[in-house]
Amino acid sequence: MSFGHIIITPNGLKEDYPISVFDIAQKHGLKQVIIADTSMGGFLQAYNRAQALQMQLIFGYKVRCMDNIDVKKDESLATVHKIIIFAKNTQGYKDLIKISSLASTTGFYYKPNIDCVYLKKLWTDNLLLVIPFYDSFIYMNALEGITSEIIVTGK
Repeated sequence: MSFGHIIITPNGLKEDYPISVFDIAQKHGLKQVIIADTSMGGFLQAYNRAQALQMQLIFGYKVRCMDNIDVKKDESLATVHKIIIFAKNTQGYKDLIKISSLASTTGFYYKPNIDCVYLKKLWTDNLLLVIPFYDSFIYMNALEGITSEIIVTGK
């Protein structure tokens, strides 16, 4: 059983102990569940569970973004930051599939990757971009950049 399966499916370890995010949301009267995953594989299961509970699912695809996915060199890995792309609606889900497919084929280098050039070509108004602070370009530039400068310059 995968971790994703555990957090989506009902019937936790004990009857009164919710294990799924949907059980937790239902227990507290919430009508929306937001999930970001590194693959599109869990979407259908999450969507079906949300429908069964009459909840709105807001689904996001978390992917690595690098300078140029056509350059497959280890130096490219130094440019990686993570982004989350959320689908606003059904068409947005279809747009996420296109992005995920490209990242998993053309952009694959150790893991799925996308770059801004391809992302701009595939972008629609049905998507929403989120930049997570940790392990994102903000983290890499603001924290890692400062640390690197201190190490290199001694200042």
